[in-house]
Amino acid sequence: MSNELMKLKGGELSADIMAKLKSFTESERDRIGSSGGGDVVSVNNGKKVFITPKEQELTEFEAHIVDFAYRNEYYIGAYNPKVITPPACFAIAESSALLVPSDNSPIKQNETDCATCQQNQFGTSPTGAGKACKNTVILALLPVDDVENHDIWVLKTSPTAIRPFNKYASKISQMNIPLGVVRTRLFFDPDNQDYASIRFEALGVEADNIDAVMARKAEATLRLMEEPDVSQFEMPKANK
Repeated sequence: MSNELMKLKGGELSADIMAKLKSFTESERDRIGSSGGGDVVSVNNGKKVFITPKEQELTEFEAHIVDFAYRNEYYIGAYNPKVITPPACFAIAESSALLVPSDNSPIKQNETDCATCQQNQFGTSPTGAGKACKNTVILALLPVDDVENHDIWVLKTSPTAIRPFNKYASKISQMNIPLGVVRTRLFFDPDNQDYASIRFEALGVEADNIDAVMARKAEATLRLMEEPDVSQFEMPKANK
């Protein structure tokens, strides 16, 4: 246990006081969002594998997409995979049409919406014809084997997966079926040899999981809307 947490153990407080504090804590704990990081499914582009929070490497897996959100992130300076830095500007919303730069962004790039932002236009990327701002869909997932007790996983897609996801989710919605109750196979586009772009396939409705999945939707939404920690943001130093 860290020194910081050791200070919170209670010391000489009586058992009655500690019990009272515990009751307050239990009601407060339900309101706290995830601190992020330990629940993330990452993607290794070179190997084209998903890496689970337990560091399993999977070429594909099946899960319930409990909820989803759209997220834009703008970074200043060249990308360095060895140095993780906070975004200079970001936006999170349940719909791409509602994306607006957060007031908590260190350097907001637009005062209105993301759609008209100069960094969110094709051709602004310093490395190609894409956008300087990275557009993604983030997914809250539950593996199909234990939807009641399993931790929710968070997966951030690449920009190339947004349109396939929108198409997939739209087809499910048109059937009047919530996306979360569908058993979904997540895999990589076999036709894309250069980049690990995620694709989606419906495998059926898991009737036994419907209530359990829907019961965790509020938890999933809270996690997806959690803003990134930008407290360590620093302006990149200019090259001499």
